[in-house]
Amino acid sequence: MQFLYPLFYRRVSAHEKHADVRLAVSDLLNTLVPVYFVLAGLTILSAPYLLKLLVAPQFWGALNFVMLGTGIELCRVLGNLLSNAAHVRRKTKSLALPYAAGSMTALALIYFAGARQMEISWAGAALMAGAIAMFIIMLISMYRQVRFCLDVGRCLVGVAVMLAMASLVIWMPKVSGLGATLGLLMLAAAPAGIVVSALLWKNPATLRLLNVQLRKN
Repeated sequence: MQFLYPLFYRRVSAHEKHADVRLAVSDLLNTLVPVYFVLAGLTILSAPYLLKLLVAPQFWGALNFVMLGTGIELCRVLGNLLSNAAHVRRKTKSLALPYAAGSMTALALIYFAGARQMEISWAGAALMAGAIAMFIIMLISMYRQVRFCLDVGRCLVGVAVMLAMASLVIWMPKVSGLGATLGLLMLAAAPAGIVVSALLWKNPATLRLLNVQLRKN
């Protein structure tokens, strides 16, 4: 994302026409959104091994929280991508509503869960609901400003891969050694890397972004 942002902003600053700006925003989304779906699926699939590799044994049972956190983070990064429409149009005040709605949704549900003395997992679900609410409102609000066009085919491939990886997590073998953990992480990362490369290979949106010249000759 940080590599593509300078190219994106250079492109939109060089074009003031609505059609050119709309194409630039669409290209950024069609490059990164499918990739984010695949990375989210990879994170869920490798969560058991990441926990064993990065945290103490008493936290190895936090798999559900890692999955919730992955969903929350996916909504956050997708929301950030969409927010570029407001930055391009210089209407950043419009970002207040999505984030406020998400925050209020999460706070209200956390308060409800606390008042009912529900399990802590419901607090994670409340944060997830808030992230989804923020994303939905952000999507509607940003589309009203820049009518971007998504590459439905690539996005569906990304979603399908994410769901497939998430469903495979229950079938992944349990390991205890460091070597086996690293091996399974690499095994999970390999197909995800192949899918990401395929999504970016000859992607017209990606090629248009990469062809932007940051410096004039």
